[in-house]
Amino acid sequence: MNPALPQYRAILVEDELRTRHMLEEMIEQKVHVADVELLASCSSVQEAITCLHTLRHPPDIAFLDIDLPDGPVFDLLEAVSPIQFEIIFITAYDEFARKACNYASIAYLNKPISEEMLNKAIERAATYKGRHIGPRVEQVIHYTTRDRSTLDKITFSTQNEIYVVPIDEVVRMVASGNYTEVILKNGKDAYRTITLSHTIGTYEDMLSPHGFFRTHRAHLINLNYVYKMVRADSTLLMRDGAEIPVARRRRNDLLNLLASFSRNGTN
Repeated sequence: MNPALPQYRAILVEDELRTRHMLEEMIEQKVHVADVELLASCSSVQEAITCLHTLRHPPDIAFLDIDLPDGPVFDLLEAVSPIQFEIIFITAYDEFARKACNYASIAYLNKPISEEMLNKAIERAATYKGRHIGPRVEQVIHYTTRDRSTLDKITFSTQNEIYVVPIDEVVRMVASGNYTEVILKNGKDAYRTITLSHTIGTYEDMLSPHGFFRTHRAHLINLNYVYKMVRADSTLLMRDGAEIPVARRRRNDLLNLLASFSRNGTN
């Protein structure tokens, strides 16, 4: 044990025997960003539920395979709610699951697992440990198992903070290199901005079912906050006062969407 490193207790839930044994060895011998004590290793939802209810000390981190023989690991998380540990999901080829983890600021391990990947996942989990874990997990569950249009909150993470924000308060997003500025409604006529270390494309797929539209490579907007469109130069005036350009190739799609909003009485 290295007293200079952060100390974490962990459990592992993985049904593939080879992967479980490999991860047990890696956690015990290959982690150099923290001292991790593996409290238990389980192979199913029910075994993990029993384990978590009987441990003397709760884990700080849980390594969880998403697909287990007796059901999805989300059944485990619902059974032990409220969740009091950080999560590192383990997945193979589930692109939706990986996207959902990125949206929700939850670390994941993509099989095959490398030493570098494991250490990065532990560092990420440690960064966000204990902050809004319930809503973040709910986001992953919605995105991977339910209709994404029913999700009403989204998680944004900065270097030091995690924000859980109602989707209808997101006015627009602006790309700035590898960063994204998010403009949020903050009261009746007030707005605030947070800066994220993710590209704007990271959020487009998740927000599209909620009335968001990519007008331009640098702009993703909430159509509910469009005040008017200037047809002459294909510019949108937003309710926060911003003028947003519309790429020529996106103009017809946008006009059709705005027309449907008008017919449905949602704008």
